[in-house]
Amino acid sequence: MIVDEEMEAVIIALGLYTPCMILSGIIWPLEGVGAVMLAISYSLPCTWATEAVRSIANRGWGFTHSHVWPGFAVLSAWTVICWILTTLVHKARNK
Repeated sequence: MIVDEEMEAVIIALGLYTPCMILSGIIWPLEGVGAVMLAISYSLPCTWATEAVRSIANRGWGFTHSHVWPGFAVLSAWTVICWILTTLVHKARNK
């Protein structure tokens, strides 16, 4: 919704997707990063969800465990925020 050209959208998506995957612990484990990068990692939307899924798969924890449900809550909050921002940008562009 922000750009007009498809190639610009692809470049922005890759520019956001790659660091998110590397810093969220999906590709590179979070145990190997420093304190500043760890704080940045936990501000990304995929980190909490990755930890939740890893806890379910490896540890057998249920959804009600204190390390699992926040992952789904954070991901849901990010989804709602992105949906609201998309709606606002769409309304602003179509005036």
